[in-house]
Formats: sequence, C-alpha cells, structure tokens
Amino acid sequence: MIIAVSAFIAGLLSFLSPCVLPLIPSYLSFLMDPGLLKQPWSPAIRTTLLKRSLGFITGFSIVFIALSVVITLGVSFIPQQALNIISGALIILFALHILFNILPFLNYERRRALYQSNSFFTSLALGGAFSAGWSPCIGPLLASILLLAAQEGSLVWSIILLAVYSLGFAVPFFLCSFFYPTMKTILRKSTAYIRIFKITSGIILLTLGLSMLLGRLRFLNGFLFRSSQRIASFYTQFQPIISSIISICYFFVIIYVLRIKRIDFWIKIGITALLTSGIVLEIFFELSIIQFIVWYLQFQGI
Repeated sequence: MIIAVSAFIAGLLSFLSPCVLPLIPSYLSFLMDPGLLKQPWSPAIRTTLLKRSLGFITGFSIVFIALSVVITLGVSFIPQQALNIISGALIILFALHILFNILPFLNYERRRALYQSNSFFTSLALGGAFSAGWSPCIGPLLASILLLAAQEGSLVWSIILLAVYSLGFAVPFFLCSFFYPTMKTILRKSTAYIRIFKITSGIILLTLGLSMLLGRLRFLNGFLFRSSQRIASFYTQFQPIISSIISICYFFVIIYVLRIKRIDFWIKIGITALLTSGIVLEIFFELSIIQFIVWYLQFQGI
C-alpha cells in the first residue's frame, strides 16, 4: 500500500515539475479551438475542455501503463534480490539528480509541433504524444515508479501502480481544466515554489531507494504503524487543546480564502464548506483530522 501512495505522490510531483507546471495553461489552450479561446468563459466551454482533458489524460495514461508492462516483462528473469539492489541504486541515483542535478542529459525535453485538438480522440493522441515527448523531463520520477512496479514482480500490480501514478498526474490536470480561468493565475504564481517540489520529490525517492537497496522496504510499514500509535497517544492526552488549535487554524484559513478576490466563487464555497465541517467535527463530535492521520498510518502499516 505504501508503494501505491508513493506512486500517486510521484504523479503529483511530476505534474509540478519545471517543464510541466508552468506550461499547463498552454496545454489546456492547445486542447481548445482558437475560436473558443476568444470567447468569454462559460459552462459550455468548460464542458468542451473537460471532455478533451479526459482524452488527453487517457492518452498519457495508456502510454505510462504500457511502459510498465514492457519493463515488468523485461526484468522478470532477474532474481528478486538482484532486482532490489539494482532498482534501489537507480532510484537513489534519480533522487540525487533531482536534488543536485548530477545527470544533465535527463533535463532534456522534446516538444513536438502538434496540431490543435478539436475532438476527444485527437486529445487522446496528443496525450500519448505528450507522455512520449516529455518523458525525459519527468524521467527520474517516472522511471523510479516503473522500477518499483517491476520490483513487485506482478504484471497486474505494475499496471495498477502506473495507473495510480497516472491518476496522481491526472487529478490536478483535470482540476485545472475545471477551474481554468482561476488556475491560470494560480499556476503562474506556483512556479516560484518549484524548488520546494523538487526537494520533496528527491527526499521521497531517496527514502524509497535506500529502503529497497538495504532490503528494508517493509520496515517503513512498521515505522508508520509505530508512529501512528505515538500520535494517537499524544492526541488522547491533549485532545481538547489540539482540537481547539486546529479549529482556530481552520477559521483563519476560511477568512483568508474569502478575502482572496482572484479565487473562483465556487472554489471559495467548497473550501469554506469543507473547513467548516472540519470545525464542527473537531468541536462537537471529537472527530479530528489527527484521528484520520492515525487511521491512515495504521492502514499503511498493515
């Protein structure tokens, strides 16, 4: 389970990579007809963009999953212990590259001059071309997940892992399509935090790589389970204080979100409703986000 979560996070971090995140508005514009781009934003245009985004997502997911099948079948003859060592060493190498840029050739990205998308199937083809053309740029993260999938030794599990990786990439892409006008502004500002995204992804890969190399991947499960017990014990002792602090934080986040003028009205409503529900659960039902974290960590440790 921990590997599946890592695959989803890797998909999210791939979306946040320097050659993907800043260009998301351009990708979305490319999925629309030039005539639609000149019209005011409307539900009809949103529906059109969402349909084509689904085609785009399906296209790159098919290519990523196909890569996992090829690699899993290709390494099936390698002994498990040797595969663990090779995979762990390569993932560590990729992690060090993300953190310190030690493999400059992996920074290469290839863009193709493709035609404008005007249908679901055209968008699907563009998604496939995207995954093939930009794979070198998101290569360290993608390759690490491919190696993790191959290390499991099961073709079905490899397909599931790459599907989860694709989902991690697809979810923010789809949300950007749904909230296109608002996200265009947010994405421009997010590029300032790309360095943080890179460090985060590098640390995650380094941890996984070392665990695989040392044969201690299962140790992570036990560590997460023990951590959940400590967090639960601490929360039980100081529950009223912790719930009050969390509720106050929720309240200030709500005030901050409502004051931001550039955020879409429905995004504000959704965030406000979610955080208000959190306050009610914390205060009146003693159901805290801390408990959800504990349950999640316990589930990872099983």
